[in-house]
Amino acid sequence: LEPAMDYFINADMHPRIGCHHKVLNMFFKNEEVESDHHKCDALETLGCLRCLITQSNICCNIHTPTYFVPFISTIPKQQKGPSCSRLAKFYMALLDSKLTDTLDGWREEATIKLYGHAHLHDLGPGVIMPNSILDRIVECAHFLKIKSTADLAKETRWSGANKHGDEIIALIHQVHPLPMPLTSALLQPRTISSNTNASTSVPHNAKRKMRCSACGEEGHN
Repeated sequence: LEPAMDYFINADMHPRIGCHHKVLNMFFKNEEVESDHHKCDALETLGCLRCLITQSNICCNIHTPTYFVPFISTIPKQQKGPSCSRLAKFYMALLDSKLTDTLDGWREEATIKLYGHAHLHDLGPGVIMPNSILDRIVECAHFLKIKSTADLAKETRWSGANKHGDEIIALIHQVHPLPMPLTSALLQPRTISSNTNASTSVPHNAKRKMRCSACGEEGHN
């Protein structure tokens, strides 16, 4: 950093300076400049009032800080967006190569449509979709991470996600269709038909009565 700029920025930290205005006067040698306002209007004692160098009653934010309060700007802290997915390394399959060619063809057509053939020839299709964004889309599509425009913006941080998101999602799903959701059929309760009368049914825990082996009567052997 140049010493003059260092003194100007940190004027309050340098004990021999302590004033922003002093740095400007020293750097531009304002105190050595002679005013020529008398040449413009020699008839007036004070000379030309438009060319007369006057001393301002406002110095700097160190000596007159209240004057600079309206000019203080605060930059709001941007909220951090949702983080993108961390993907494992993989080998390009045929579908991944097909999606790469499809997206490459789309961005060429989009560049011609928006900017003409000259921009496509001079700047390339990266003016619509950079190579890094295209590669990221292919990677996320391989793991089925992009299912909507919101997913596209979250995973790629692409500035054109909102404008071209619907077209890109349609191209992705042409190559990598979303899996069909699993449907489960409700099981019907099984009914047990019985030809026996409920009144004649024997309880499970009923004891068997003893019969006589000689006469067949119950109650004795």
